[in-house]
Amino acid sequence: MTKINLTEKEYELALSMLLKYFDAKPNTIRGKIFQNLSKKVEDYENRHFKIENLDP
Repeated sequence: MTKINLTEKEYELALSMLLKYFDAKPNTIRGKIFQNLSKKVEDYENRHFKIENLDP
């Protein structure tokens, strides 16, 4: 499976679409859309908003 990287504009669109599908039930079309959008948003945020490990 090929990983598709979102652009900033696509990321912002995906965030707004997540609100529309937030109440989706698992194992439904809407639920699968929510899962896919969530994963893409998470991947984008992990690439662009890295949080460094804290050094005590």
